[in-house]
Amino acid sequence: MPKSEIIYDKDDDDFIQEVLAHDALNVQDESNKSGSTKTVYLPARPPFPEEDEKIQKDLSKMAKEGEIEEIKAELESLAPERLNKVLNKLNGVTTPPLHTAAKFLQYSIMKILLKFGADINMIDHTGWSPFHYFARSCHNSFHNFFIS
Repeated sequence: MPKSEIIYDKDDDDFIQEVLAHDALNVQDESNKSGSTKTVYLPARPPFPEEDEKIQKDLSKMAKEGEIEEIKAELESLAPERLNKVLNKLNGVTTPPLHTAAKFLQYSIMKILLKFGADINMIDHTGWSPFHYFARSCHNSFHNFFIS
């Protein structure tokens, strides 16, 4: 199986995020002039079909903008196997729709996406779950409310 290699300093917080976002096959310590580093060998991801990527981007845009009727219609039009792919697979570029809805506090959209099978525990390419985005956005909303 082809592998990609990523090297991080041990103190790099993103190292943990990257390992969580990918299923690391192997992690090895290596020494260099600046100290110890970690090398992570990641499995090559299968290509994400272009059409599915476009649907995922469209769903994420609808989620961000709170387009309830549009997102419902799009989800209802998808076959179950495609629905699972666009809701619960990483393409490496687009933030999944549930993560986007959580980030922008779109509660109604979040409920719809969960009803259609979005995985509440899915970790995106940054290592965050929808809950992380939701908590950060709620914190920012409360912070902005009390500052103004």
